Amino acid sequence: MGRLTEQYEQVGNAVPPLLARAIGKEIRYQILNEMTTQANRYGALEKYLK
Repeated sequence: MGRLTEQYEQVGNAVPPLLARAIGKEIRYQILNEMTTQANRYGALEKYLK
């Protein structure tokens, strides 16, 4: 409990740095993968509509 900043601090203190890094890398990978997928779909649709 506590203020939002205190809650973030509690989570930061609870998660080991290497685990936090691994989670961050996976989130980044998933976001970039989804962006690439969406761009490919848009490109394919754009070619079809021309």
